[in-house]
Amino acid sequence: MTLSQALLVSDDIMKDILSLAAFVCNMPTTYPRGSGKLLKAENISCHIYKKLELLRKYLKNISYCTLSYADSHTAEQLLQSIDELSLITEHLTHIARVSKTISRLKSPLSFAAQRELVELWSRIDVILKTLEDAFLKSNSITGMWMLRQNSIIQEQIKDLKKNHIKRLRNGTCCIETGICFLDLLYDHEQIAMHCTTLFHEEFIMDHYEERKG
Repeated sequence: MTLSQALLVSDDIMKDILSLAAFVCNMPTTYPRGSGKLLKAENISCHIYKKLELLRKYLKNISYCTLSYADSHTAEQLLQSIDELSLITEHLTHIARVSKTISRLKSPLSFAAQRELVELWSRIDVILKTLEDAFLKSNSITGMWMLRQNSIIQEQIKDLKKNHIKRLRNGTCCIETGICFLDLLYDHEQIAMHCTTLFHEEFIMDHYEERKG
């Protein structure tokens, strides 16, 4: 494998993560019992983890080689990105696991909670696709834009937690379902944060400078 090939592998990983995201996005509200969706999500994530480990091993191996400053910097930024990509994958897979748990509960998510999750995911989806664009092609999105989107999501999650407490108090949500709802909010929050961190590691710009060179 060469450094240029490693960059192509990172492109493939980002595409796989988007595929996993598209697969799990509706699970909390539409997970049918016995569908095997969790197994499929875990298979996709396993495929991603294998690529990430392959990339990690290659980058660690070349760290002992004599590289130009540009190649060394690109390899370092790419290595840093692996942890963020792995954590994004982990939280997407956890959404699938929690969704399966919800499908087995006697009390499903309330319609209000389902609507809130759909609205929250729409913002997560924008961040994920923006990150994909940054990986696969040049775009005009700035770091400040990403930070603002992440901030909006964090504030939205705070409001959803308040709504959740209200539902618990008026009896429209049970404790078991509520715990799952909070787990899902945490996963969404972490995905947004890791996407923003990845965007701000300067990996994206180095990625394209390397490719242009």
